[in-house]
Amino acid sequence: MGLVFPKVVRTNSKFILGLKGKHFPWYKCQKATSWLVMIFMISLGIALRHFQLVPNSFIAGFYTGLGLSLSLVALFFYGREIIRLQKEKNK
Repeated sequence: MGLVFPKVVRTNSKFILGLKGKHFPWYKCQKATSWLVMIFMISLGIALRHFQLVPNSFIAGFYTGLGLSLSLVALFFYGREIIRLQKEKNK
C-alpha cells in the first residue's frame, strides 16, 4: 500500500482519538498544517488544469492513482477503527 499513506493514517488516527469529547466540528478532524497542505494541493491542481500546464492524459492517470490510493487508505483506516472498537467491546 505504499509507505506514506499508512503513516498518515496512524498519525491522523492518534490525533482524532486524542480529541476531547465524543462530538466535535468536522474541521477539527485534521491538524491546521494538514488543511494548509490540502488548500495548496487543490490550488495547484486548479492552476495546472486552468493553465493547461500538463496534458489531460497525465491528469487522468494521476487522479485515477490518487483515487485508488485514497480508497485503500480509507479501507485501512476503517479496518483499524473496527479492530479498535472490537478490542474496547471485549474489555
